[in-house]
Amino acid sequence: TKYLNLSRQNDNISTNMMYSWNELKLSDNDKELIEKLKNIKQKKNIKLIVISGPSHSGKTTLANNIQNNLKKVFILHQDHYFRRDVKYMLNGNYDTPKAIDHIRLREKISYLIERIPNDSILIIEGFMAYFDIFIPMLSDLNIWLDVTDVDELAERRRKTGQNFKGVEWYKTIVWSNHLKYIEYCDKLFEYHTELLPRIMFKGNIEENTQNALNLIKKIDVFN
Repeated sequence: TKYLNLSRQNDNISTNMMYSWNELKLSDNDKELIEKLKNIKQKKNIKLIVISGPSHSGKTTLANNIQNNLKKVFILHQDHYFRRDVKYMLNGNYDTPKAIDHIRLREKISYLIERIPNDSILIIEGFMAYFDIFIPMLSDLNIWLDVTDVDELAERRRKTGQNFKGVEWYKTIVWSNHLKYIEYCDKLFEYHTELLPRIMFKGNIEENTQNALNLIKKIDVFN
């Protein structure tokens, strides 16, 4: 559609966003797309919720729980948008912003906002879901899973067998990248005061689910 084509016109997106921790500077086309999508969201009463946090902190589980408790909830998993060449480009290190195909993710977000029914909720969950400012610019609720027990996170990842190379590897690679992501997000949200603040969730999955449902009611999704 005309909306999807706009994101392809930013020729600098790969160098600015995939290969450094520097903030992406939105082009005029990006800003135009964001405004058009905001207008569509408003007309259709679509609310966008973003969930982020470290690897295996419970992002997917929380998103699924929200979906199971409410009607017309659609989930977009950032993990489904790894670059196709990431295995070769980064020696299998999936835990950096370089690994995500941000352009393709933007296109899917735009597509869903246009196509999902009125009065819907779109959840985007991912370990670096706030990295591309395009996403929080559209968000109505920003959730951050503040899980800091590195040993527990490493054990959860080991149990899934998902690209796990040992606890020390997790601490050196995965957690190290997450700390960079925290620093990046702190600066991003501090500088861009127009973004809604991140709400820190520190509880277990049941508490986090209830807190999320309560917050969703407050943003008046089904007004």
